[in-house]
Amino acid sequence: MAQSSSSVAPEVEAKLIIPRASDLRAIARLRRLGEHPLRPRGVAHLHSLYLDTPELNLARHGVALRVRQDGERWEATAKWAGRSDGAVHERPEL
Repeated sequence: MAQSSSSVAPEVEAKLIIPRASDLRAIARLRRLGEHPLRPRGVAHLHSLYLDTPELNLARHGVALRVRQDGERWEATAKWAGRSDGAVHERPEL
């Protein structure tokens, strides 16, 4: 049975431009972002591959299909159109 976008948890991300290294270091020192606790995660080396048909059918319909490798772990995700408010983007992700 197909899931509707209302039953899929959204991905929320902020896309930031950090002009100075000192700004990035200040962000790295944060321990809370509003009500959300933050913790250091270390460095991750990811390899991502985006897939589509030769005719780009997925992209034309606003769908991104990604396979990502993080060490020995593999993850496949599908994302489609959502909404943006400035630098904050929210969209369904399976």
